[in-house]
Amino acid sequence: MTAMTRQQVPERPISNQRWELLKPLISYPPPAKNSRTGGPRSKDRAALDDVLFVTENGIA
Repeated sequence: MTAMTRQQVPERPISNQRWELLKPLISYPPPAKNSRTGGPRSKDRAALDDVLFVTENGIA
């Protein structure tokens, strides 16, 4: 198996139309107790793009 270069990776695996359907289904975490939140939250669409990339390309 060969590694994919950045040029081979599509910018947006999720179309804008599909994203508009999925966006309302994403829940937001409750407020943190004692102001402890851990690291900053990633952007939801970017995280979903990454999950789909891994599942579609069999990377484990």
